[in-house]
Amino acid sequence: METDKFIACRHYLGMSQSQFADFLSISAGAVGRIESGDLRVSNRIRGKLASKFDFDDSFAAYYRNFIRSAQ
Repeated sequence: METDKFIACRHYLGMSQSQFADFLSISAGAVGRIESGDLRVSNRIRGKLASKFDFDDSFAAYYRNFIRSAQ
């Protein structure tokens, strides 16, 4: 998973880094390091996100717009 998709998930859910960390049961520091590019999204974190987040058409549309606005 790319860093931008991880960030987009958090924004889509309207969560702060701390809230997103709680949601995924990881540290807020890990969220910050992932978002800054200092840490890769591990398979464990990817699995936690996949089990708690619905990557549906609504998110896909949001993600496309998120990427466009970042360019």
